[in-house]
Amino acid sequence: MASNNPSQVSLSSLKFESFDLLNQLAPSSLLSARKDLFEAINNSAPGKSGVLFTTSINEFYVLALNYLDEIFIWTNLLREKFKELSPENVQEAKELHSMLLQLQSLDITTLQTRLDDNRPLSVKLLSPLHPLRLAWFLNHIDLYNDWEGKTVDNSKFRKEWFNNLNNFFLQDLTPENNPLILLDNESKNPYQYAGSCHMAGEYI
Repeated sequence: MASNNPSQVSLSSLKFESFDLLNQLAPSSLLSARKDLFEAINNSAPGKSGVLFTTSINEFYVLALNYLDEIFIWTNLLREKFKELSPENVQEAKELHSMLLQLQSLDITTLQTRLDDNRPLSVKLLSPLHPLRLAWFLNHIDLYNDWEGKTVDNSKFRKEWFNNLNNFFLQDLTPENNPLILLDNESKNPYQYAGSCHMAGEYI
């Protein structure tokens, strides 16, 4: 819950939502890879606050890549399972649908606030820890390393890094792999992509 008072930057309340079905059905290798990554990030800042504040994804590149590989393998299996699902198997279809809603809501932050005229507003944020965001950051690192490797030993390209090419990687590139629509896990209401806010996708 967030205030509409611009001078109040803290949250008035905070609730963590656990996805029991997702935890039950996700492969142990995926859960282990996620735990390794999140523990490393959490322990990277004082007071185990890395997940809530800031960290350097460079330090966790391999852990993040392993986590994304596990997600890719599992979601591909789920896609094949949907293809083979019999129309008569209604119960399994409902369970799969519920699990996919939970999977879509993974690492999504929902803010309940109010507009200036006091009307309620619900906003969803695609956090930097969301798999799509992690994938974008890893691609960003790969692109930077590739360009740097191709130009660092070439004097005619080196000056370009000091002519704002560094800003291209530091601030000008923004994530574009955003889902256009998100469904709320509980209400099933759709949220439409509205833009990015400090590397977090914003949905209203």
